[in-house]
Amino acid sequence: MDAQGARTDDRWHIGETVVNVGGENTYLWNVLDGESRFLLATHISRNRDMDNTRAPIPKAKGVTPDRPVDVLSDGMNSYPVAIGKELGRRATPFDDPKYVHGGRFNPHHRVPSIGAPESNNRIERFHGTEKERTKVMRAFDNERGASNLADGFRVHYNLVRDHQTLGMTPGEAVGIPIGPGFKWQKVIEEATKAKPRTVTPEKIAQ
Repeated sequence: MDAQGARTDDRWHIGETVVNVGGENTYLWNVLDGESRFLLATHISRNRDMDNTRAPIPKAKGVTPDRPVDVLSDGMNSYPVAIGKELGRRATPFDDPKYVHGGRFNPHHRVPSIGAPESNNRIERFHGTEKERTKVMRAFDNERGASNLADGFRVHYNLVRDHQTLGMTPGEAVGIPIGPGFKWQKVIEEATKAKPRTVTPEKIAQ
């Protein structure tokens, strides 16, 4: 999926939500394309420091050749710096002056409230959908297992089910082929196929 070169819009949404991993509150980060609702990246962490705020953004950049000119987030203080470091660049005369500081263009846009004209409610609604599917995370006692589940849900969300508003999958909306070039049914069949058990000489001796 990530190698298909998804074509995204110029507005991304980034946000984090709390999930239960092994009985502890853990942060699940998401980067969502605003137009297609394509989930570009997820990330699991125990805290919200700068490294973890930045972590999902390089993943998102690796999925698409496109770069946003507007990245919406809530008011967490680490977002402007993280987004500026990962998606900032030298300003041009065509850039919106409100995004230019010291000759650098930073696409970060803080949303003041959920009722603002340019709200981040698309990712907030997505978090509700995601948490319905990831309640099982409390059964995992480490971040790696939770991260695998979040990535699996990302594939399901992007490629399997139609989005109600779009009438197609987010994957179709960004141009990921669903015909002969992407045999999703075959991928599922192979992934769920029972693996033969290997009997070692040690097991036989026992």
